[in-house]
Amino acid sequence: MKNNQNMNQQLNQIQQESKKLAQQEQQNAAQLQQQQGSQKAQNMAQMEAQAAQELENMAQGAQNLQSQNSAGQQAPFGTEFASETDVQEVKRQNQQSQRNKK
Repeated sequence: MKNNQNMNQQLNQIQQESKKLAQQEQQNAAQLQQQQGSQKAQNMAQMEAQAAQELENMAQGAQNLQSQNSAGQQAPFGTEFASETDVQEVKRQNQQSQRNKK
């Protein structure tokens, strides 16, 4: 549980930092686009916009991981391990199947 909390804190920091950097990249791109004369400025603006998009994707990825961690905390091992009653039911069905074969 503590590991998930630590990971969520780190993911939160990544998400916030990524969004902040993405905003800066978008501002840089907007400024470069205003310098219309230069092809180099246009290329730089395009690169800044692409970097901003990648940072936004990184922030979204961090948020998705946080969601997965939260879901894991609410229902630990819910889908990975069978409950005791499920195990007993499978054993019962196997025994019945063995009897039917005889």
